[in-house]
Amino acid sequence: MRELENELMRAAALSDDHIDVADLSAPVAGDAETALTTLQDPDNLSLRPRVERLERALVREALSRCGGNQTRAAIALGLSRFGLQKKILRYRMG
Repeated sequence: MRELENELMRAAALSDDHIDVADLSAPVAGDAETALTTLQDPDNLSLRPRVERLERALVREALSRCGGNQTRAAIALGLSRFGLQKKILRYRMG
C-alpha cells in the first residue's frame, strides 16, 4: 500500500495536469504499457495506436537499460540517435 502511495505521489509531482504512463516509474510504466498494448479495446484493430504504444514502450525500455544514454539506446533499437530523438519528441518523453 505504501508503494502505491509513493508511486502516485511521484507521478503527481512529475505530471503537468494529468497522470500519464510516462509519469510512472519504469517497472510500473512497463506493466502499464504492456496492459495497454494487449488489452485496450481488443476489438479495435487500428494499427497506429498499437504501434505507437509499442514504440513508446520500446524506447522507454531501451533508455532504461542504457542508463538514459541516447546513443546506446538508439543502437539497441536499430535507430540513429537523431531518429531516437525524433521519437522522444513525438511521444513527449523528454
